Amino acid sequence: LKRRMLLAAEHSAIKDTLTVRILADYYLCALLLDRDLNRFSRDLPKYYNAESTLPRHYREALAICKSQECDEIPERTLYSDMDSIYLRYKLLHDSLLNAPAIQRKECSKAYAGSYWNYYFFVNEKQ
Repeated sequence: LKRRMLLAAEHSAIKDTLTVRILADYYLCALLLDRDLNRFSRDLPKYYNAESTLPRHYREALAICKSQECDEIPERTLYSDMDSIYLRYKLLHDSLLNAPAIQRKECSKAYAGSYWNYYFFVNEKQ
């Protein structure tokens, strides 16, 4: 009986942890969709510790944060794997500033599915 109670308690704790992670990811994704990178970079450490592997789109958003000097950048991102990839993206993006249609097409082709394309091109801020 004790063992079953312990297993039930462990299951409940795991389920609660999973629920918290899912809710945190919904919240963080909502911040990304709203392009609120200051709040995203500030709140990210509340849900992911320094040893966690971040989802790709979170790392892509943090690369933008570093280049735009967001208010707070989590310590873990100082040597992100996305930095060099984002620099290549920005070189392509900025090299085509005078040709917006070509810029959008080439960036979307080269970096399909990236947060960068969403941030810079989807429902562009007015």
